Amino acid sequence: MRKMPFLVLALLVWVPSTCAHAQQQGAFCKKGDICGVEWDANTEPDMYSYKVYYKPVTDMEYSKVTAHEVLHPTTNVPEVVTTLNMPDGSFNLAVIALDKAGNESEMSEEITMHIDRTPPSRPIIRFIIPGDLMKSKL
Repeated sequence: MRKMPFLVLALLVWVPSTCAHAQQQGAFCKKGDICGVEWDANTEPDMYSYKVYYKPVTDMEYSKVTAHEVLHPTTNVPEVVTTLNMPDGSFNLAVIALDKAGNESEMSEEITMHIDRTPPSRPIIRFIIPGDLMKSKL
């Protein structure tokens, strides 16, 4: 099987309000965010599809994000965190391109996505200050 030339110019994990941050640092996904992955389309005339992979940053092996390939020219999986029901932690994402003959490209560069849906611990009220004392402290 021949390897086809492949270049991913940008792999982007996005959160709607933090796209610039995601492209530069990796995305930070918190509770309520819709986190996805997006990449630049390949320009070869025989492009067929893409496979998106993820792994915890401490693991060596990747798993596929979607059961099916993402058909070209689509270049995103909009709800990667929802699709996988991913736990809290840091994950690397990468993409492989496939041509119509079934040849796979090399894997793109990884981008890291950080997921934190754990709320902070609740505040503890230590004491109540009477209103008169509060005014004198202002």
